[in-house]
Amino acid sequence: MKSRFAILASLGSALLTGLPAGAQTIPSFSGPTLANDTLRLPPPAPGSRTILVLGFSKKSGDACKPWFEGITAQLKTKPQIGYYEMPVLAGAPGFVRGMIVHNMRSTLTPDQQKHFAPIMENAQAWKDAVHFSAPDDAYVVIIDEHGNILWHDSGPWSPDKERTLQQAISKL
Repeated sequence: MKSRFAILASLGSALLTGLPAGAQTIPSFSGPTLANDTLRLPPPAPGSRTILVLGFSKKSGDACKPWFEGITAQLKTKPQIGYYEMPVLAGAPGFVRGMIVHNMRSTLTPDQQKHFAPIMENAQAWKDAVHFSAPDDAYVVIIDEHGNILWHDSGPWSPDKERTLQQAISKL
């Protein structure tokens, strides 16, 4: 049984942040995109929304691609919403990461590179945030300016999941 202090601390934290106790957030991130722009998450602008597509293995890149293509197409008319594909490379040996990033960069146009930001650390925190269950799945989240996850899904893209994502985007 939780102590009264732990329960009060949890409730106090929820009141201070305006979130329900246990609300899911992403880890903080600051790093370069493949275009060498700096991406900071959560996004610093008040009221901002960002969509992230995360993959945790080489094979997950195949699962992320259709999700990301659909998001890119939808957000052409909503430039105020940020979107990034974020391969989690934290588990790859350091000497291999540079080759992986070089290969990714070489397959993308300069505009696409602006929307790709590899994650080099905190893999477990990211897994926890997206409710990781399978390494080859895509994980899609919509976050607010505090890093709170407003919507999420995972697994392979499907027309039904695309419709659900479109509905979530239309509410932003």
